[in-house]
Parts: sequence; structure tokens; C-alpha cells
Amino acid sequence: MKTLSSVKGFLQKIGEYQDFSAKEIFYGLSYWIELTSPRLARQYLAYASELLEPQLLGRGFRISTLNDVECRVHLPFRWQNRTSEKSIALGTVLSLAEFALRVYLDRVFLSVLKEVKVISVTVKPEEAFAESVDVVAHLSTVTQAEWRLELQRSGELKTPMVVRVVNASGRYLGAVEVLLQLKGQRALSVSS
Repeated sequence: MKTLSSVKGFLQKIGEYQDFSAKEIFYGLSYWIELTSPRLARQYLAYASELLEPQLLGRGFRISTLNDVECRVHLPFRWQNRTSEKSIALGTVLSLAEFALRVYLDRVFLSVLKEVKVISVTVKPEEAFAESVDVVAHLSTVTQAEWRLELQRSGELKTPMVVRVVNASGRYLGAVEVLLQLKGQRALSVSS
């Protein structure tokens, strides 16, 4: 815990000095770490994310995959995450899905994206989450290109996105449907 508080203090001092937010420093540092070691970057994101997402503190989640294709976050089936019915709480799955979505969108649209606002969220379980789960945020490359162009053209985009919930073997357990409002950096247009 002492290490986490010293890292947080260090990030705050750097942020005050260069007038950056902690989020910008957080993702900028993760990008730099990923260039040296993808495995180390995933560990860094899992530990440092608790500074930005305190509702997930102590849940034991870890980012197992983070690239331009998908963000996969693993949540173990343990007592902190369970309800009295012996299944993972829907609120925990919801928080984890939102976290995976934000990390994924920040990675894919880093140069374009300024703000992500969640308008509505719906959890649609196919069955009870009675085992460890993986939450997977994914966009096809075509959808990524369409969203990027729309953000550069109009500066904002309101769109739905589905985050899948699967078990360790990849079996579909449900989904979290999210309605997003994205605000981005408009591209300069030149008229002739």
C-alpha cells in the first residue's frame, strides 16, 4: 500500500508540474511500458488502475489482454465478488465492464478521444456468473475507422457498444450493453 501511495504522489507531482491530468500520465506511462514489455504493461495497468477506479479495489481483477483488437479483464470467483446466491454480483461485472471499455477506448482512440460519457448501461446475463469471468471489450477495425472518422468530422458520437462476459474457456455468459457519448478532437478541414 505504501508503494501505491508513493506512485500516486509521484504522478500528482508530475501532473502539477506539467499541467497534465493523472489519467493522461497513467495511459502515457502504460504506453511507454508496453513498448518495453507487454506483460509488464498489463501488470502495471491492473495495479495502477485501482488508483483511478477505487470501486474495483480488492476485487482481484487483472488485465489479461490489451491491444488494438480487444481488452480482456479477468475477474476471479472469490468471496469479495460474490453475492449470497453464490454468483458474481452484477454490480461488480458492470463496474469491470465499464473499466475495460474505458481502457480499451483510451488505447484505440488515444489521439482523437477527449471524453467518454456512459449514458445508460444494461446487464444481460444468459446465466448466473457462478465462476470466474472475463469481460471483453472489442471493436472491429472497420468500426474503429468509422468511429474515428465521425469523431474527427463532427467532434462527437453517440453509439451503443456491447461488452461480452465469458468464462475462462470462452463460453458466452452474458453481455453488458452500454450507450456511449464520445467527444473527440475535430480534424481541421480545408475547403478549396
